[in-house]
Amino acid sequence: MDFDTDVLVLGAGPVGTTLGNELVRHGIKPRIVDRAPSIREVSKAMILHVRTQEVLDKVGVASRLVSEAQPLTEVVVHAYGKHIGSWDLDDIDSDYKHPLIIGQNKTQHALLDLLNAGGVDVQWNTEAMSFEMTPDGVTTTLKVTDPVTHSTREDIVRSRYICGCEGSNSLVRRSLNFTFEGDRYTGEQFIQADCRIRWALPKGRSYLFLTAVGYMMVIEFPNDVVRIFISLPDTPNAAGAKEAAAQLGAVESTTEEPTLEDIRHHLTELSGFACELSDPIWLARYRTSHRYANHFSQGRAFIAGDAGHVHVPIGGQGMNTGIQDAFNLGWKLAGVAKGELKPSVLESYHAERHPVAESLIKGTNLAYTGILHPSEARQHAARLFGPFLIRNERVQDFMRNTLEELKIFYPSSPLNLDLGGATGPRPGERVLDTTMVRASDKSTVTINRLTRSPGWTLLIFGGRDDMALDEAFALSADVTGRFGKLMTPYVIVADKIAPESAGGSDHILLDTLHLAHERYGVTTPVFYLLRPDTYIGARGPLSARAGLLAHLETIFAEAGSN
Repeated sequence: MDFDTDVLVLGAGPVGTTLGNELVRHGIKPRIVDRAPSIREVSKAMILHVRTQEVLDKVGVASRLVSEAQPLTEVVVHAYGKHIGSWDLDDIDSDYKHPLIIGQNKTQHALLDLLNAGGVDVQWNTEAMSFEMTPDGVTTTLKVTDPVTHSTREDIVRSRYICGCEGSNSLVRRSLNFTFEGDRYTGEQFIQADCRIRWALPKGRSYLFLTAVGYMMVIEFPNDVVRIFISLPDTPNAAGAKEAAAQLGAVESTTEEPTLEDIRHHLTELSGFACELSDPIWLARYRTSHRYANHFSQGRAFIAGDAGHVHVPIGGQGMNTGIQDAFNLGWKLAGVAKGELKPSVLESYHAERHPVAESLIKGTNLAYTGILHPSEARQHAARLFGPFLIRNERVQDFMRNTLEELKIFYPSSPLNLDLGGATGPRPGERVLDTTMVRASDKSTVTINRLTRSPGWTLLIFGGRDDMALDEAFALSADVTGRFGKLMTPYVIVADKIAPESAGGSDHILLDTLHLAHERYGVTTPVFYLLRPDTYIGARGPLSARAGLLAHLETIFAEAGSN
């Protein structure tokens, strides 16, 4: 089959544009289509958690988003009429210290601008109608609508792979007969507004109110705007569903939007604070569900984001999880399409990301149902014990790491190899950052900086006493000879001076303060393999060099300097 493109991406939301950018960064130019005429200019999903910021740093848009966003560093909690305390979301163990509040449309614009700079333009007004998949490729029928005349034409695209990032009504998911397991939340509705607020509570923080009839958040946006988000018992309106329902992720239906007075009334009732609201930017009312597909891939087809999982909007995890789906898939698709990775690597996408989605759906459902209509006993317990729990640093750490998605890991990934040798992060866990000095020019470097470019990284620790530097340099040379530009090895020396035999290589790092050795739990000579998506791929003692090389042969399709 002759291909028009290596990868056809359906959907140009944050998930599809993240996938597109990752493909470009790894050397593949995809084709991206979207049935919409352009980006929808409403805020929708509006939080970027810390792990997502780390991802978008690698993608190349994090600095722009940080400059445009509002930091979320504190959430003040009121529970059942009592001020409980605050969740501290600042000073997280990352280059990105707290979550950010920024409209989804702003995130989408940043990703789209980067795509355009990389030579990829989204084809708007284009809907995928059907596709046929064979062992050799995918043939997709598109309907292209002229934005001026509204006339339509058919277009046929032949691609190696197809990825559905087109939302909860995904053509790819439905065509592959994947189930979408879950339920609709009945008897509950959500209303929200992006507007300005004047009330007795100070700016500089966000607020959560738990009540016997629902919960509410007031979250600070940039430019003196807030998002007011309220969960209430349902009172369906006969006005019926709106077209907007299809664009709101887990939303199953919407009714006529609330008025600003509706929002003000419910806010005052739930919080106990009088307020003035003005300058509404977006008002919405909707009902939602929790569902996830039973598979995320089949053959040459994949789904990501809302196409694979939707959930109640609690914790702001949906878009973030979708972006991380795309980040996980992008380097794998590119590597296989370029002939650098074996096709079996693609099987790890479902193996890694499906458990994340399943855990997310179950966790958000448990949290949501747990705070709905609590008994008097539960309310009393929250008022009594809440202030003590929220001041507990372990509880704070657990909440930060869970909400900011720093503990997401892939313990059962087929790409993992754990041969021991260290007590630091295990294969499948997130790469930890630390600081070292480059031996050649004495410049300070971090692991995050070293892994910013595409490709695999191999950290080879000499141990606290540099007991096996000859072995370390031999492994470095072996990896370079076998895998060329696909992997960058670094030998980490626990001394202030690199051995003379090492020469002036840029790939020797001085860990004089033993910061890296401590961070990775290293006392004896050991290697750590870092994947392109900054998760640990393998670890083991240098004596297990043959095991590492054999493992790499199961991943890489080609050796040499391609």
